[in-house]
Amino acid sequence: MTAILSDWTRTCRKAVTCDQCLRLIQVGQRYRRQVYSDGELVTYRAHEDCDNAASEYMAMSGFDPRYDDPIILREIVCLEDDGPWLLEKYPAVAERLGVSS
Repeated sequence: MTAILSDWTRTCRKAVTCDQCLRLIQVGQRYRRQVYSDGELVTYRAHEDCDNAASEYMAMSGFDPRYDDPIILREIVCLEDDGPWLLEKYPAVAERLGVSS
C-alpha cells in the first residue's frame, strides 16, 4: 500500500529533473514534489504543467491507483492517439516531449 508522506507545489530553488518529461525543472519554475512510501521511499518531482497533464490523462483513461501503475507522459506520447491531445491542451509539455503536429 502506498502512503503519501508529503505533497506540495513549490518554486524550484535547485534545478532537478522532471519525472514526467526528463527535462530540467529550472530555478524559479513551479513544480510538484511528492514523497511517498511504496515499500521504499520515493520522491516524485514534475513541472507543474507536466503533473497537471499526467493527472488529466489519468482521469481520462480511467486510471485506478489501487491497481494501475502511475502514468508517465514520456511513455504515452509515443501512442499515436495521445500526441494531438497533449499538443492542444498542454503545448509547453508537448514541446518538452518532442510532440509535433
